[in-house]
Amino acid sequence: MAQETSAPEKLWRNRNFMLLWFGQGAGTLGPQMAMVALPLLALQVLHAGTFQVSLLTSVGWLPYLLFSSRPESSRTGSTSGRS
Repeated sequence: MAQETSAPEKLWRNRNFMLLWFGQGAGTLGPQMAMVALPLLALQVLHAGTFQVSLLTSVGWLPYLLFSSRPESSRTGSTSGRS
């Protein structure tokens, strides 16, 4: 008796995949657009100078810097020689 195998479902027709794909896209696009739009709004509306816009951009990148790096002591497999 031969087993019947159904054709694999196309990924683009899978509802769960599409929800994940659009959700990830919107979650990535929003902050990236804000990183572009916020300095432009500061220039246009607040008449901010070059230093102020660069400071605003730097502060916008600060959470990525702070929360994406791990301290040396929390890395697995690190040997410091101390007990």
